[in-house]
Amino acid sequence: MSGRTRRSWSPATLAAVATLVTIVLAAVWPELLTHRAPDPTDLGATLQPPNGEHLFGTDRLGRDVYSRVVHGARLSLLIGLGATALGLSLGTLLGVFAGAGGRWADGVTMRLIDVLFAVPELLVALLAIAVFGSGTANVVIAIGLASAPSYARLIRSQVLTVRESEFVQAARTVGRHPLHLIVRHVMPNTLGPVLALAAVSAGGAVVAGSALSYLGLGPPPPAPDWGSMLADGQSFLQTAWWLVLFPGLAIAAVVISASVVGRSLRTRST
Repeated sequence: MSGRTRRSWSPATLAAVATLVTIVLAAVWPELLTHRAPDPTDLGATLQPPNGEHLFGTDRLGRDVYSRVVHGARLSLLIGLGATALGLSLGTLLGVFAGAGGRWADGVTMRLIDVLFAVPELLVALLAIAVFGSGTANVVIAIGLASAPSYARLIRSQVLTVRESEFVQAARTVGRHPLHLIVRHVMPNTLGPVLALAAVSAGGAVVAGSALSYLGLGPPPPAPDWGSMLADGQSFLQTAWWLVLFPGLAIAAVVISASVVGRSLRTRST
């Protein structure tokens, strides 16, 4: 029997995929998981612990925490996936330019990437926020710009490897246009490692978005956002632990699940 043995998904990977599907479902169709709106206040039911009526308790304004966690998935994933898509797009352009543009293009691009790598991603995002201002769209731009160098370095290394392969050399010999070589041969053979990195980075982008929201730089209140929920609950940590526990668990679930799926994709692509 010839061919590569088909690898089955591990139980941990299946659990991670199920978790991500549930969170995506909460973002796309929150009404399927909760009948409550996230914003209505009830000053007669403030800071109630988890109970039969409010599964995750209530906050200082009497809002249902479970409903806010469910509806908060939309903003958190919008920031995470939007930043990942932007970072991947910019990184692809830089990586392909460096890997296929010749020695001069490679040298200039990699010096720029090295400078960006010397600065922590969150600091780059904060600098971008200082330039563009706060808000959901600007948080996406900031995190996307900060994550682009990671994609660029990986894609450059993949392009340099694939362009020296025999099938690319054969296509170059018969006179194929360089753009055709990149689109038809180089890019499809870089997708595996890049998608694995994107899956892991999406979880990191959710954390970064939550961190910026925690600092008050994300979506304006009263929008349900996991980071802003953590900021609101920190003053009640000793008396109302549920205010930070459940949004924190939601963030952790995304990060861990994305990391597990990303590592599985990386293993299957090798």
